[in-house]
Amino acid sequence: MQALPELRCMRDMDILVTPEAADEAQQRLIEGRWEPGVLQGPEHHHLDGLERTIDGLRLGLEVHRRVTLSLPLDFDDWRQSAVPCRGALAPSRLNRVWHAYTHGCCLDLLCSENFHLAWLADIVTLVEASTDDELAALRRWDHFWNALAWLGQLVSFEPRIQALMNHGNH
Repeated sequence: MQALPELRCMRDMDILVTPEAADEAQQRLIEGRWEPGVLQGPEHHHLDGLERTIDGLRLGLEVHRRVTLSLPLDFDDWRQSAVPCRGALAPSRLNRVWHAYTHGCCLDLLCSENFHLAWLADIVTLVEASTDDELAALRRWDHFWNALAWLGQLVSFEPRIQALMNHGNH
């Protein structure tokens, strides 16, 4: 994902937690100096937004109970988070690719004025960081692979990924 928040068009971060842990996660963030932000309502796929100014940059944070309204939080492979922390796990890179894809491209946003190219950049970054085994696993999602081939018309993937896309066996 984009490492420099000032370059992200949405300037927010998502934290994915199980539904039963969402309220506690939100409370701990508020205790950690995050302030209430955009109100979403009880049925939204993430809790009310949080905000904080860091080095003069206003950032948003969302605690997600589900990936979207219709997709449950059903990641099947959890890993140690990038910042070692007791009890904090992160979805595998494969699951993060899927989250970026479903969140950014499967929500009828390609035709929407709300679509942001940074979402595509996130997908490209995650795919290029994927191992060969992870890329092989991605091939099981035909609609993702088709979207990736479309995306390949906009960006130049590294040769190993381009070779998989040109192979045509998915």
